[in-house]
Amino acid sequence: GASVNRPQELILGLFSKARRERLWSLSQMPEMIQELYRNPASGFLHAESFVDFPGFLLGRPTLMVQYWQSKEHLVEYSRAKDNHHYPAWLAFNKAARQLNDDGAFGIYHETFVVSNSESIYRFMPSFGLRTAAKRLAVME
Repeated sequence: GASVNRPQELILGLFSKARRERLWSLSQMPEMIQELYRNPASGFLHAESFVDFPGFLLGRPTLMVQYWQSKEHLVEYSRAKDNHHYPAWLAFNKAARQLNDDGAFGIYHETFVVSNSESIYRFMPSFGLRTAAKRLAVME
């Protein structure tokens, strides 16, 4: 996920190479997700994004939930130099260093390994684990 801690950075990004690189790296998530959907062997299963748009501009974080076959698949994708994530990751970190980690944008990443779970959906659209995992009918 991400947060805009100082909205003026969206405008200032037009005038500074380091700020432009940071904005570019943040804008790459849609392409990364499309790349993952095109490559089922990556172990990626599904992603859902949640954005409170006015809140985003006021510093409230966005949320993206991704489902993977394993943590190993996730790590392999994130570190593969020929995938879209790696150059964006490098660019973000390089810009953060050049801007002395000014905190204008925040990013976060949390990984949970779930060995057993249950989800029940009734009269719900395809969402969350229901979209990412094999569905079984509930017996009455």
